[in-house]
Amino acid sequence: MPNYFFDVRSSDGTVVPDTKGETLRDIIAARTEARQCAYKLAVSEYRRTGVVDGRKVEIVSETGKLLDDVRVRDSVI
Repeated sequence: MPNYFFDVRSSDGTVVPDTKGETLRDIIAARTEARQCAYKLAVSEYRRTGVVDGRKVEIVSETGKLLDDVRVRDSVI
């Protein structure tokens, strides 16, 4: 099974890389994981500031290829 990484990119382009990654069965499972991560980020940010910002969770392959991304604000709609 492939290993996926879930980097967090801020609206200014700063990236917080996921250094551990997760072994998941396929990209569908990785998208589900990214949505859950984005939702947790949205809730945390809203509780802290009252605003959900422009960050996104990027799904990255073992080779560093960007496969997809989920905007944090889209996770709460």
